[in-house]
Amino acid sequence: MKILQIRGANASGKTTIVRQFIEHNGLALTFEKVGETELPFYVSADRKIAVLGRYDKTTGGCDLFSGKAQVVSAIVYAARKLRAETIIFEGFIYGKSFAFGNGLNGLAKILGYEYIGISLHRTIESAMRLLLERNGGKSFSTENLLRSMKDVEASHQKLRAAGVKMRRVNTDAIPYEEMWKVLQGEI
Repeated sequence: MKILQIRGANASGKTTIVRQFIEHNGLALTFEKVGETELPFYVSADRKIAVLGRYDKTTGGCDLFSGKAQVVSAIVYAARKLRAETIIFEGFIYGKSFAFGNGLNGLAKILGYEYIGISLHRTIESAMRLLLERNGGKSFSTENLLRSMKDVEASHQKLRAAGVKMRRVNTDAIPYEEMWKVLQGEI
């Protein structure tokens, strides 16, 4: 049983990979009451796979959740109530934090799961090109993007040094229509 966190800076391919995975595996959107809040999950018919977040909007993932505590609650819900064998989530906010990733590794062990961090990388040039397209030609701060890329890489290295299973994927090297296979290979 696995918890897969897709990590990466803006325009690294996090939402694309998960959205394609959902489509290729026929996962259905459902809303589950977690605490006092209805949260979105995409689940397989056999409930073996649960993906946290929304993917029917332009931006997706858990960035739409109200905070880290809600993400953690959703993971626990997927493990304990849905009994999903594989729990997948992504979000920019959570993808650059060593403390959050290390905490998830501990939570996964408590729940009886293996935590795997998948860090997505691409060149600054291709990320800037994608951001310009996504933002309708509006510029995006190169400095902010570089800082985010460095933060993701630094947390990746720290997590790996702490013994957390980490995988690095260069999304520039994957044909767009095959990005979902990054996740399929971990199931």
